Amino acid sequence: MNLAYVKSLSTLLKQPIGAGIQPQLVDIQSPLYRPQYFGELIRGMARRHRPRLRKKVPAATAQVRFSELDRHDWHQFIAQTQDHIQAPLTYYNSAGAFCLFRILGALRINFSTILHLQSNYELTAPLETVKPDSVYTMKMELSDVVPRKNQCILIMRTELADENGRVVRVHKDFWFVKKCPPHFLEGIASDQVELAERFRGLSKRMSSWQTWDGNTVKRQHRLGAQAGLDYGRISGDHNIIHTTTWGARLCGQKRPFLQGFGVMNLTLHYATQVKGSPAESISITFARPALVDQVLDFHFNGNAFEICDERQRLVAFGQYS
Repeated sequence: MNLAYVKSLSTLLKQPIGAGIQPQLVDIQSPLYRPQYFGELIRGMARRHRPRLRKKVPAATAQVRFSELDRHDWHQFIAQTQDHIQAPLTYYNSAGAFCLFRILGALRINFSTILHLQSNYELTAPLETVKPDSVYTMKMELSDVVPRKNQCILIMRTELADENGRVVRVHKDFWFVKKCPPHFLEGIASDQVELAERFRGLSKRMSSWQTWDGNTVKRQHRLGAQAGLDYGRISGDHNIIHTTTWGARLCGQKRPFLQGFGVMNLTLHYATQVKGSPAESISITFARPALVDQVLDFHFNGNAFEICDERQRLVAFGQYS
């Protein structure tokens, strides 16, 4: 390892995400990517959990470069064939991770306390072919904090713009935060308090596709034992809970589970094949982990979908259009 590489890596690891005039460029093919990703992840896991939920947090920005290799890896992941219709791919997850790292850091939230509940995506340019090596700019901001008893829900709003400044993706993500004693929640008001009830009991929710009227279409996808690692190469999300057995066991799972955005992108792919055209929006709620080394069942009826695991337990559900 040469001295120039070491100095460059040291500088990047010390620099705050989004620092400077130009947003940070996130390139998952760069040799610097993984050291920087794990540096931020370790800092977030080791951070003392003292949420500053009343603090105004500045928006986080980052840029992402999508390469032909990224597209190739995705096509391998879904076993793309000639007759498949090209589906929207939320290929900028890597930039999203770094924006999220920055906001959670400003809020003094330990990464081990968060859980992804839901994603709502508006794909404003769903038919546009992504240009390899183009640079896209992401802007993420904390739009609301919804208090619950000793818990809260963070709502993040994100926009993705192309090189001409045109917004091509808009989405909201809902993150559950544990371990928020009352003194951390004092003075917080939200006009979306019904969210607390909407997400209650997700892990116990039963599937309902068996009762749907009309024509229900089923698709299956085999998640290999290395699915978390494989999707990590596409998205840049190398979190150990998705890529290692021991990491998964730290959060109470017997084996790794696919990243939430991996589940969403698989849903977009199969929904596109069922409908015969790319989706323009999707809302997906995560109920249980999609453990690797099993077959997932995707059930579609109209604009509704449910995903079940090998034991027919509900993994995720939602709507698309």
